[in-house]
Amino acid sequence: MGVAWFLQDGRDRVGPLSEAELRQRIAGHARADRLWVWRDGFDNWKTVAEALEPASIAPRRRAKFRWALYGAIPGTLLTASDVLLEWRGPVLRPWNDLGTAENIGYLFGAIVPLMLIGFLAGTIRDARAGRAKAVREAPEPLQAAPAAAAASDAVPSHRFNNFIARNWRGEYSLPVAYWVFGILGNIAILLVPYGISLAPGVKSGFSPLPLFVAFSGMWFAIAVIQMWQWVSVWRSAGRYIATRRASGRIAPWGYVARIMVFLGLLQGVAIGIKQAAPQLRELGRIAFYDDPDVPDYSIRVMRNGTEAEISGGIKYGLTDDFAVVLRASRQIRVVHLTSVGGRIGEGEKLYQLIKDNGLIAYVSGRCMSACTVAFAGGRERVLLKGATLGFHRGSFAGKDEKDTPELIGQRRVFSEAGYSPQFITRALATENASIWQPSAAELLQAHVITRVSDGGDFASSGYEFALTRANLADWIVQSNSWMEAVRKRDPDRFDGIVGVIHDGVVAGKTENELAVSMGNKVHDAVVALQVRAADDVLIDIANLHADSIDMLAARSAASCFAYASTEPAVGADTTPELQQRAERIRERVTQTWAERPEATQQADKALWAKLIKRLMARGMTRDDFDLMERTDVADKDKPRYCRSRALLYREAVALPRKEAAMLIRAIISGG
Repeated sequence: MGVAWFLQDGRDRVGPLSEAELRQRIAGHARADRLWVWRDGFDNWKTVAEALEPASIAPRRRAKFRWALYGAIPGTLLTASDVLLEWRGPVLRPWNDLGTAENIGYLFGAIVPLMLIGFLAGTIRDARAGRAKAVREAPEPLQAAPAAAAASDAVPSHRFNNFIARNWRGEYSLPVAYWVFGILGNIAILLVPYGISLAPGVKSGFSPLPLFVAFSGMWFAIAVIQMWQWVSVWRSAGRYIATRRASGRIAPWGYVARIMVFLGLLQGVAIGIKQAAPQLRELGRIAFYDDPDVPDYSIRVMRNGTEAEISGGIKYGLTDDFAVVLRASRQIRVVHLTSVGGRIGEGEKLYQLIKDNGLIAYVSGRCMSACTVAFAGGRERVLLKGATLGFHRGSFAGKDEKDTPELIGQRRVFSEAGYSPQFITRALATENASIWQPSAAELLQAHVITRVSDGGDFASSGYEFALTRANLADWIVQSNSWMEAVRKRDPDRFDGIVGVIHDGVVAGKTENELAVSMGNKVHDAVVALQVRAADDVLIDIANLHADSIDMLAARSAASCFAYASTEPAVGADTTPELQQRAERIRERVTQTWAERPEATQQADKALWAKLIKRLMARGMTRDDFDLMERTDVADKDKPRYCRSRALLYREAVALPRKEAAMLIRAIISGG
């Protein structure tokens, strides 16, 4: 027989065997790495790899790799159908630097999990097949030679024998592996995020690259710990099942443990897809692609260096850049905030900088989401009349919105700023996908703002675009329905309006100063449109002016006179119903304006004489006509001025339609 070999697997020992018989048994065993062999001349038992040439051992076909391929096939078909048929709409981004990584992640998102499931199922299949074959072929244990018997009590040597390695090899009992090391592993997983939060660059604040490294390390550590738990329980369960079978007993808890490992693996894959992957993707985009989902920001110093405006996205680097501006312009006392939002973490940093420098926070347009966090840092918090603050609960990709660091940060900032608890609860209860825009009265009551400005306190701001003449022209047209008609009818006049606004904003003029600067230009442009509107539109304009004067007269003589004496464009600060009427009239003006013939001087005189006769019949005197021609009207005469002006419009529209339209054109144009 030649050299006598002996073989053991931890429970049974067989031999003596010829080398051919030994190799046959090793090749048919499911786990050859758990076998030890001995022959005369060995000082101790050796593993198969140590005692024999690995290449001479015939490998068994493994189901796990074949089944992993089977799992990849439906995943590939599912992904391909989604891409080609687009039954959920387009799913791939352009194949540029940013889109390539996202497309690769999507394409493998359905394939890899199904491959893992197939691999795990194949592993279970291999283990079951190997045990069945070993039971069929195993001979009765033979008495080993004296030297072999003595050597059989030796413990196989391993490079590492600490509790981590021994648990990985499944050497502990199933209860110890499942419960003791399971609990210890879960505690370690809970401690990983805490340890990561103390890492340099993470504890100091919102720094994308350290955060990306930290989160990558956190998820890697969690994956390693969970894999250590799953493998140890799987192997311990295998030993438990084999031991129970050898004594003729069933092993239900071993199978339960393996089922739990399988379920844990599925849960781990789900967590990786829903939480880890989105978080790392988001942090990667922030750290390496300059956070492309958040608009770029700009900082502008205004009003002789006493005010500064931050507009655009609240993204990483903004606070550091603004700190440089503050050091260079130490006279800045007001910060204007115009933003649709961004990163809550950067908003917290900006909040602290504004607070530490004792700046007044001012919003003249929109300040949403993360911008409201920065706004809370103002020693005074001022809102322009008509401007908006928008609140909702902050979130980050892959995080549970119930208790995120963003949510905790918002609550801390709002509490420090002195907002009412009821307001904070309402603001943070608003889901991230929506926005809550409370009224100025609500903001004042909750101590969110300290006052509302009429536009005369600070430089004009709130433009959510680069302040060029072309962008400003587009904004004017979008915010005023009939300015497009002005641009088409009289481009020179329109360019003049744009120039006045642009130069005034650059110079740091206030809203009120801008209104004065461009008042005449805008008024002349609007009047030029109104006098060319259709006759029925002109009659409606006159009725609207008369109703607005009566409404304002009931409010105060001063506001009524301010409206009536300037012949304003349609749409004053009146009631919502009157403003809606004004909006409809503006649309009709832009739809009906055209070049129209002017009345002859004789016809004008005849119409005016006819109107004056009607007015005097209603009680107007020569003094009333003279009063309407004056600009310096005493307070006591303002109510009479308003009554006369309203009566003028009402009697004009009472004339026949064509005559009324001719007179109203003359009144509006100052004729």
